[in-house]
Amino acid sequence: MSSESKIDIFLEDKNTLIQFSQDGDTYNFTTTLANSDVVPTNTTRLTQKELPPYLTTNKVFIVDSIKSGTGRDVDNKNLYSTIIQPLFKLLQIEYEYFATTSANSIIEFAQSLKSDDVTIIFISGDTSINEFINGLSESRANRNITIFPIPNGTGNGLALSVNLTSPIDSISKLITSTNKPQPFLYLVSFNTQEDPEGNGEYIMKVMKDVYNKGSHASDPDVTYEKVGPGDEITLKTNNTKPIRNRRFCVDGSIIALPEEEQCEIKVNISNNVHKNWNLYIIH
Repeated sequence: MSSESKIDIFLEDKNTLIQFSQDGDTYNFTTTLANSDVVPTNTTRLTQKELPPYLTTNKVFIVDSIKSGTGRDVDNKNLYSTIIQPLFKLLQIEYEYFATTSANSIIEFAQSLKSDDVTIIFISGDTSINEFINGLSESRANRNITIFPIPNGTGNGLALSVNLTSPIDSISKLITSTNKPQPFLYLVSFNTQEDPEGNGEYIMKVMKDVYNKGSHASDPDVTYEKVGPGDEITLKTNNTKPIRNRRFCVDGSIIALPEEEQCEIKVNISNNVHKNWNLYIIH
């Protein structure tokens, strides 16, 4: 069965109909010269002057975690070269492209940033974004980093939490969004169910649903809450000496609690400043 989705955007100042689509894990991009009066009325219309400021006034980087998800070995499975590169060329968006080459690539990139306001588009999963933020060096000028996650990894919880459910839908929102970038966090928890086989099938089902366009949100046993500045959530655990009972998934990364019988964890947001960088997310 085909899982094709398609985006149509009419670039009015160039009389160009832009079409890009996704069918499974393959992508397609085409442009056609067209008069405005023959373009369907429900087609998104755009001019270069209407591009969001985070693409025109900030220094723009594209970070491509080329080993994330299923990889980029086949041309029409390469989201960057098939869609983003020709699209940005057509829209005359200036940017620098950074492809990961080693386990330290993301950290080295984070530490290389200078004191500019930047927009960073991640073609990756959650882990690359976590590594980037943790790898930042101290900023001397209190500048802004605006992040846009294009879900292209094994775990895409951050993108899903801001309703970026597919790569091509994300690209469409990237160039047409009128929302102001905002910082926020979502917490996912789920009730314990009996597992007579002891194979963890229920937990795995929830985690698979998380990565299936956020379908866990419709599970009645799942709690999905928005956490904002000033909010705090306290999680108390029992019987957490065994390693299987003290592992958690936080923003796509696995962490282990201390080897104690009981633990208490507090989740809160103080602000969106990290190492003197102001962090924002586009949604």
